[in-house]
This record gives sequence, structure tokens and C-alpha cells, in this order.
Amino acid sequence: MSEKVKRLIEYIISFPVMIAFVLVSFAVIKYMDWFEVDGVLMISYSALFLVLSAVLLLVDMEKIDIVLYLIMSAVICLISRDMGVLKMIGSAFFIALILYILRNDKVKKYGWIAVTVISFAFWIFNYWGAEKYVVISLIVMLFNVLISFVKRESVYYAAVPVGLAIVLVLLPTSDDPYEWGIVKKAIDGISKVCERVVDEVSYAFSGIANKSYTGYSEEGGLSGGLISNERDEMTFAHDGLRTRVYLKGKSFLEFDEDGANTADEDDGNKWFAAYINALYHSGFSKEDIYCFSRLVDCDARYKYLKTTDIIKPICTLKLYADPLPEKKKRGFDYRLKCIMIDYNSPDVIESLLTFDGDQMYEDYDTICEYAKDIYYLDFTKLISREDYEAGQKVDLSRYLDSSFASERVKELAEEVTAGCDTPYAKADAINKFLHQYEYNLSTDLTDSDNYIDSFLFEEQKGYCVHFASAMVEMLRAVDVPARYSVGYMHDERGTDIVKSNEAHAWPEAYINGFGWVPFEPTPSSEYGMASWGLKSSRAQATQGDGSSGSTSQESHINDQGDGSPGPISQKPHKNDQGDRPVGSDDKRDGKLRYLFAFVASIAFVILLVIAIKKVRYALLSPEMKLVYDVRVLEDKIGEEAVKKEYAELYETYLRVRFRGDKLS
Repeated sequence: MSEKVKRLIEYIISFPVMIAFVLVSFAVIKYMDWFEVDGVLMISYSALFLVLSAVLLLVDMEKIDIVLYLIMSAVICLISRDMGVLKMIGSAFFIALILYILRNDKVKKYGWIAVTVISFAFWIFNYWGAEKYVVISLIVMLFNVLISFVKRESVYYAAVPVGLAIVLVLLPTSDDPYEWGIVKKAIDGISKVCERVVDEVSYAFSGIANKSYTGYSEEGGLSGGLISNERDEMTFAHDGLRTRVYLKGKSFLEFDEDGANTADEDDGNKWFAAYINALYHSGFSKEDIYCFSRLVDCDARYKYLKTTDIIKPICTLKLYADPLPEKKKRGFDYRLKCIMIDYNSPDVIESLLTFDGDQMYEDYDTICEYAKDIYYLDFTKLISREDYEAGQKVDLSRYLDSSFASERVKELAEEVTAGCDTPYAKADAINKFLHQYEYNLSTDLTDSDNYIDSFLFEEQKGYCVHFASAMVEMLRAVDVPARYSVGYMHDERGTDIVKSNEAHAWPEAYINGFGWVPFEPTPSSEYGMASWGLKSSRAQATQGDGSSGSTSQESHINDQGDGSPGPISQKPHKNDQGDRPVGSDDKRDGKLRYLFAFVASIAFVILLVIAIKKVRYALLSPEMKLVYDVRVLEDKIGEEAVKKEYAELYETYLRVRFRGDKLS
């Protein structure tokens, strides 16, 4: 057996011992609380370094281990630009560096003794409550040290401590049949680690490639056909009624052949001034208002997002975040106070949205008292007196630019809204008209000079981007102020996790006397605008039905989403980024994608190492090439066979290698 093969076998067999050292190191960092550490990621980085060493050892390039470790660490840190990732990969690099030193023949024996003694000392004096994995790791390291004092002729001695530790610690003692639970957990653990590594790498490189998968984008640019993706992008939770909610990142004002552009400026809480005045003049009681409007506190956290935008409900009043970074990344969390509004409530439609006339504003002090009485809010902390008075005159001219709409788009808008007297009636007519078009994720209109015109008259199919853009331009063509918004339409009744296939685009129309109102022209999202089904006393009097008289929240809907919320559909949420429920096939496809990505990553590393090896060989001098070739022969055939079969070549090698002769 050649020396290289022996080294490789010994390295692979000792791999569990090195992993044990990684686990103990992670436990120390966690216990000392030096920084917030994600154990799975740090251990995954360390394992990746160790696997890379095995690959380099296989191709006889183990001397560049540390260089490649350093390059990989630097690249990941530069891409992520995240202090948490920097700390974790720095710790993984330091651990891998120690293991690299411990592999040296002169350091190995006594180095492992020192490391093991220090680890046991730390455990004994500080860490009596060690988790099971720490105990197992320490036992593996202890047996590794003990066996190193035994004389051995085979490299397989390294397997003894691992096998013995597993038998001693994990041997089942129950009388029940052994169900291979350990093996199943190990496989599941490896699968999760692979998924986390793939997720971390894909997150680091996200945004580099062209967008082809569903998910939130802060750019309003037009995309081609999309592939539905079910990645966890953020979490959103609150203590109120659970339904479907629009979570907005930003709105856009203009359109061109490349999509939406020119982000709308945030108008603060001016929307609330219009809304609270509409409520004041509606004559609704506090109990009636509670049937279509709720004040809630929300918690949000980014999981896979990397954006400058803050994703929040469309009727957000206040944001709590400290600090507030310019670039929001994974781990960014914040709290919100917002108002949930049932825009499909008959009360809202009949009494608030159909108002035809100038907005009526009460004086500032009156509205302050009214907001306190209805929502228990301090209005003065939301809108100052100056902003309130200035907001009574809203400049809507920038929301009426229909220059991108073709003549036949304008003619179609006039035809669809013929006979409609109010802005809401026009918006509702256009919204219902667009529902007749086909929803199709694969539609690609990027080559069109006017994708809105092509969507309406030629393709007549598309996804949310096309439906929302078309409705905005049609609204503007009939003098209804409108804007294009992007974010998510999230179904809260199922989970607090906001998926990438819930990413969405929708139009918002300015309804005089009320403010901005979202509409849902995308047919796959028809259930997103379903009413909560709570009837106010006014609605009951109109319908003559007292069966739903109570305004108590508990009487109408279970906040956890496990009851029947009246007319709200319980069908799977057909959001804009996917029109079928997620099933086992989607989960299987997700696992296959992870497996493919992992295999592709390993293949890429191997090919990279081989390429480096070829380039390095090409740059060698003739003398060093000869030395390298003979070493390869020794590994393949054995030293004695080389001497006999290639005696002349070997003699030349010896003269060049040890006497310094030059090749002719």
C-alpha cells in the first residue's frame, strides 16, 4: 500500500474524531457566549473544510489546504457581508487550522493529548451540564488518544476509538426491538446539514443570476416566465384576526417597456388621516367598526431576504426597529403596529368606498379624540398638526400618468367603465373584467415594446405583474389615480412563514373620501379578497338577519385559523406565484433540488482542484515534472516495482532529485 493511500485511509477513518473536536469547539463557543452562533452552519463550514482536505489529499495537493480554506472563507464573507457569517466562518477556519496542525506527524500524538486534556478540563470545571453530543465527542477524543500509545502496523487503528465510543454510549438497552433510530436520525441530520449549507450558499449568491424563480424583488423590472419556488423568505405574526394580508415592499409610479420604475415616496400616515375622517363621517359605532377593522401589533423577521425595503402591511401605522440598517438581510427583525381592514366588507363598500364628493376633514383636535375613542391611539404621535393640515390637499397628478398606455388600452378602459359614476365603481369594473384572462406563470413578454398592450390584446394570459400593470394603466386612463405595488399576499391562517411563492404584485387605487385601496385583478388570487364575514348592526338591519349580531371577535372567527371564518374560503391559497396546493411532489422536488445542488457543489470543487493541479503541473520545471511523475508511479505501482520496471528513469530521478543534475 502506497504512502498516499495510507494517509488518505487514515484521514478518512479519523474524520469522526475531527468532527468530535468541531462539536466540542462549538459547545465551548456556545457556553462562553462569545457571539450568537448557528451551530449547524459553523459545523457545516468546518465539515466542508475537512472534506476539501480529503479531496486535496486524494489528488496529492494537501499542502494547499490552508490557502483554499482562506480563499473560500474570504469569498463567502465578501459575498454575504454579514458579521454573523464572518464570525461563524472565522471560527470554522480557526478550528480547521488547528486540525491541519494536528495532522502533522510531529505534532499529532502529543497535540491531540493537549487538545483532549484541555477539552476535558473545561468540561469538568465549567460544563457539568454538557449535552449528549458533547459527552460522545469527548469520549471519541479520549479513546483516540489512548489508542495512539498502542503499537500498530495498520492504519485502521484510528477506527477503534470511534467504534468503541459508539458502542459504549449509544448501545440500546431497551427490551423493545431495535428500530435503527440512530441511523435514521443520522441520515435526517446529514440531510438537514446539506440543506442548510445549500441554503447558505444560495443565499450568499442570490441576486447574481437573472431572476427566474418566484420571490420578492425590490426592482419593478419585467421578468420573463417564472418557476414557482417555496423558499421561506420571512416570518410575519400578530395577535389579531388571522386572514389574508397584503405585505408591501414598495409602490411604483411609471411604466416603460422594461416594467415598472420610479418608486413612490412614503407618505407616512397621511392615509390614516383620510381613513379616520372617513370613519368619523360614516356614522359607524365602535362595535360596527370592529367588524371590518382591527388594530394589531405584528412581529416580522427576514429569513431569506436581502433588500433595502421594509416589508409591512399596507396600513402600517408605526415601525419599531433598532437599529435600522440600510440593507436588510437575514435575521433583521422588527415590530409593527397596523390596522387590518376588510376591504370586501359590505359596510366598507357601501358606506366608505362609494362616497362621491370631496374629502371631509374635521379639525385636528376632534380627530385626536375620535382616534383615541375608536382605537385607543395617540393620534398626535402618528401625525403632527402641521402634517395633518398639509395632507388635506393631496397632489394626485403623478398617479394619473397614462403615457405608456396605448390608444386601444385607453379605449378598452373607457368601454369597460362605461356607465360607472364613482372611482370605486370604475376600479371594480376593471378588476372584474381582468378576471376573464388566463393566469399563466410561464408568460414571457420581455420582448414586447408595450407588454401591457400585448397582454391585453395578444397573449391574454400572464401573472400578477401583467394583471396589476394593466389595471393601473386602465385606471389612469379613466382618471382614477393608481399605483403599482409589490410585496406578498400572505395567507396567515396556515402559517406565520411567508413563502417565496406568495410574492405578489397588485394595483392600488385612490378612492376619494377613503384613501388608497388594494384591488386583486389576478384571477388565481380571487380568494385573497374574501370578506371576513362579520356583520355590523347596520348590515343586519339592512338584511333583517340577526344570526350574526355579536361583534365579539371570538364569536366570529378563531384567531388561530382553525375555525370556520364565515364566508372566507378555506380552499388552498391560490396566490400569484403558484396556482396549485403544495403537495408531496413539491417537497420531493425540493429535496431533489437540494441533492442536485449539493452534488453539483462537490463536483465543482473536485473539478476546480483538478484544474489547479493541471495548471500547477504545466508551470513546473522539467526537473520538478520528473519528480512529480516518479511519485505518481510510486503511488500506483510501488517503489520496488518502479525501480525494476523503470530503472533508468528512476536513476535519472535520483540524480536530479538528490545530486542536483540538470536535464539535457
